[in-house]
Amino acid sequence: MEKQDIEQGQSEKAPLTRGGSGAASEGKKAEGKAQMKAQMKAKMKAKVKAKAQEKIPQSIQKKGQQVADEGNPCITALCLSCCGFFSVSFLVFIVYKIVKYYIDVFDAREEKDSWEVSVSEQWIDYLSPTKELVNCTNSEPCRNWDCSYVREHFHKDLPECEYEDNMIWVTIGLLTWIICMIRTAKP
Repeated sequence: MEKQDIEQGQSEKAPLTRGGSGAASEGKKAEGKAQMKAQMKAKMKAKVKAKAQEKIPQSIQKKGQQVADEGNPCITALCLSCCGFFSVSFLVFIVYKIVKYYIDVFDAREEKDSWEVSVSEQWIDYLSPTKELVNCTNSEPCRNWDCSYVREHFHKDLPECEYEDNMIWVTIGLLTWIICMIRTAKP
């Protein structure tokens, strides 16, 4: 009865085979072929990936694997806290240096203001109520005045009383830097 014709429906005849009817076995064969194609496709993809991995240097493969891994959250937190600590430390160091510079400059200016000078010219004392003229000459110079007294009373800057620092330029640079930081912080 293996190869006998079986009547199906109206006058159609299909040969009898071991796997069942001919249409059913053809479907199984087609399904098997599709599975074989999918397996072959997967094998080809695996071969292509393997060849691509061979071309990539090992150091890059390891770094890529490290990036792909989730990583240990404790190590990530430790790295972030170290970066934050060093950033804050650097910022504190910069602020410390700026403040120290200004303190040193103001101390040097106070010292310069306390220097005694002798005046041998006739100047007007602008802080006196009568705006009197002081009589200082080369033969009888006025002494026991310091730089701050000359600056306040006579509105003069003597060469020996000039400040020898760059505080104006440092302040301008610092203000420019702060303004740039503020402008970049705004969206």
